[in-house]
Amino acid sequence: MESTGEARRSRVGPGPVRVIVAPGQRTREGTQTQAIEHPDRVFTSLIHRMDLELLREAFYELRRDGAPGWSGITVKDDAKDLEANLEDLHRRLRTRSYVAPPIKRVWIEKDNGKKRPIGLVEIEDKIVRKAVSILMGAVVEQDFLPISYGFREGRNAHAALADLREQCMTHGIRWIYDGDITGFFDNLDRGWLREFIQRRINDGGILRLIGQW
Repeated sequence: MESTGEARRSRVGPGPVRVIVAPGQRTREGTQTQAIEHPDRVFTSLIHRMDLELLREAFYELRRDGAPGWSGITVKDDAKDLEANLEDLHRRLRTRSYVAPPIKRVWIEKDNGKKRPIGLVEIEDKIVRKAVSILMGAVVEQDFLPISYGFREGRNAHAALADLREQCMTHGIRWIYDGDITGFFDNLDRGWLREFIQRRINDGGILRLIGQW
């Protein structure tokens, strides 16, 4: 049976239900535990945890309807020979010969009539990005405040609005100021971003991959 990166329940005979946890999930939970128990630790050896199990978990967390990159290969296409594809990808990551493929840039219309660019990433690069995100998230998730919702696993805009509404009702807040930074990600200082990452994750393999993106 293929792993989907999620815990599954299994009953064998009349006994109690057993919870079967996928290896990739154990990797994530083990890293989370270390990060919680050692909040000041700088993780310098995460890349070795990017094994086949984690790559498989990352694949199953991808959106099935995501647009393909330049090659036109979709998630469904990659799934047809998944194990062989993952083994080849893992080999290149292990030998540090993996090179992130070019991103296909397209422009989409905004409500104000302007256009904004989005990048369409190749499936195998999406797998690597998701795997890196899983490993990094396991470390830094514990460092965020409860009021932070942006780009965090299991959190979204709807939850943020619900929390905001609750705060307004509880504390009698009547005014909300909404601000937006024009072109924030276009002007983000990657050097400072890398420095912030290295305060918790200073793994050469992980940083090399991030540098390709």
